[in-house]
Amino acid sequence: MTETKIGMHVKYVKQNWWEQSPATRRQWKLFFVTLGVLWLAGTITAFFTVAGVAKLGVGSQMAASLIMGPFGLLWGMLKWTGVIEESVQNPNPLWLFFVAINIGIAWLIGRLPSR
Repeated sequence: MTETKIGMHVKYVKQNWWEQSPATRRQWKLFFVTLGVLWLAGTITAFFTVAGVAKLGVGSQMAASLIMGPFGLLWGMLKWTGVIEESVQNPNPLWLFFVAINIGIAWLIGRLPSR
């Protein structure tokens, strides 16, 4: 049943994509490229600046940084301006909130009804 549901979503997205005008597709491509660049930049920033992530193992560091995504940029800015002060021995637990936000968004997107 899960494969059928996923297949239905993929078919719907493909059909909807090709029904859009070329200008709309171009705008969506720009949105996805921008989102990808922001996500990658946030992931790299989170990997090197979040003390709670640095405390984890290498695989967990990569996974947590990837899940944190663009919020890593916000974290880096807050740490750079001095709003967040932390060390590896005493990490700020707020980073878990940013990870939970992205997990929640992914969960909500997965619950969107198909047409």
